[in-house]
Amino acid sequence: MSAGPSAPNVFAVYLTLAVLASVGCRDAQRVEISAAVNGTALAGASVTIAPYNPRHLLDSLAARSATPKPTFPGLDSALRAFSPGADSGGASPDQAWQATRDSTLALSDSLRGRDPRSPGYREAYQRFRALYERLAQRSARRDAAYRDRTAGARDLADRAARAADSLRAWERTAYEDYPAAAESALARRGRSVRTVVTDSTGHADVELPRGDWWLVLRVPDPENPFLEYRWHVGVRVTPFPVRIPLLPLDAEHVWRH
Repeated sequence: MSAGPSAPNVFAVYLTLAVLASVGCRDAQRVEISAAVNGTALAGASVTIAPYNPRHLLDSLAARSATPKPTFPGLDSALRAFSPGADSGGASPDQAWQATRDSTLALSDSLRGRDPRSPGYREAYQRFRALYERLAQRSARRDAAYRDRTAGARDLADRAARAADSLRAWERTAYEDYPAAAESALARRGRSVRTVVTDSTGHADVELPRGDWWLVLRVPDPENPFLEYRWHVGVRVTPFPVRIPLLPLDAEHVWRH
């Protein structure tokens, strides 16, 4: 009579089957997102995650529009060629923004992993919120300063503003049915839109049901106030963890309007 399989081998077979079964039955999987521009992590970036293709939906609405999307020949190349002028001296808005950003990130890192009930946590968290608000204010001032330094390109700024007004007027009509179309797409899939915000290192994790999803993110170009980086990345969630790096190479570098 031949000997049966040894106990260790039988255990290994059962363990393998159990692992495969647990992986195959899992409805949701972890998706790790990281975002950076020019080597700098995008902290506090809000990533929208949709179970339908937002761009496809917008394109279909644009195709049915009674009027064509307005175009602005020559404006795009002029905006790309724009370069902010030099500062006149003293602490620049960029320097103030950078100092506040560094302080905010440092305090955020010190709070990570700390027990919210520990001594001093509440006060430290209040300082973090105050710093974060100051960072937002200085970001706005930095953007405004960039625009103020366009004295030699005032005509370009005016052209861009007029074009943006015209484009937004067209979008209000062409995309009027977008909310209803999006709700219909969500109802068909039985899912909802998610939003995650990156941490101080530009990372965010989210659990997503298996299937197709689209990640959407827009951030201003720190070197040109007229442009932005725009990501629209499709991802298929499988039984295994997914890592999605959002880098400039994968983004559109387009007019910010």
